[in-house]
Amino acid sequence: MGLFNNEPILGGTMVIRTKFALFLAVTALLSFSASFAPIEQEPVTPKEFDIPGASFIGAKKCKNCHKAKSQGAIYSIWESNPHAQAFDTLKGEEAAKVAKEHGIEKAWEAPECLRCHTTGYGFGKKRVKRTLKKEQGVGCESCHGPGSLHNKTRLKIANSMEEGEPEWLPELPRDETLLPDEAVCVSCHNEESPTYRKFEYGKRLKEIEHLHPNRKEPRVKPPKLDKDGNPIPEEKP
Repeated sequence: MGLFNNEPILGGTMVIRTKFALFLAVTALLSFSASFAPIEQEPVTPKEFDIPGASFIGAKKCKNCHKAKSQGAIYSIWESNPHAQAFDTLKGEEAAKVAKEHGIEKAWEAPECLRCHTTGYGFGKKRVKRTLKKEQGVGCESCHGPGSLHNKTRLKIANSMEEGEPEWLPELPRDETLLPDEAVCVSCHNEESPTYRKFEYGKRLKEIEHLHPNRKEPRVKPPKLDKDGNPIPEEKP
């Protein structure tokens, strides 16, 4: 039997060695990166919300490194969140009713629905890999940008660890992954949506919080509010 699934072993020892080496590399990366939190970076706005040269690969590609409790169990938090079921809701009775009211036959096929209920919609086949399925709903890359470069960089660290010390620490520079802000959220959570309800950024942000164990506070923070509940503008240095 195979090391990670039920396929038969072809090539015997070579297949086992290859899979075992990959297993050690990923395990080593998880252990090493747990000691370092990502570096600080400025949030991005929707117009800047892209990583040139990167492709969308799907949330399941994030699972290998982000499912462990030592990493904050981030994948499990996403998986249990309504974002992960965003596409499935388009096939429900409520969605069918709303779609009919707007002259849409099938909500799960309508571009105006898929734009905010899937990940990477509109980027084209060259930017969206087959590993990204629309059934994954609103995944990691909807908020952090296309993840192929991030994934490749993390694996490069794992491979360098097999040979000794890595060349650099597992930090997250801006050109590898993005940090969203409120503008990214309201690009979908707005009055153009037929099911729109008042969007309370701070409250919703808390509901999807996925904090790295080495961080005392999240990198994306809700705005400070005055006594009437209105956001207090940040003072520029």
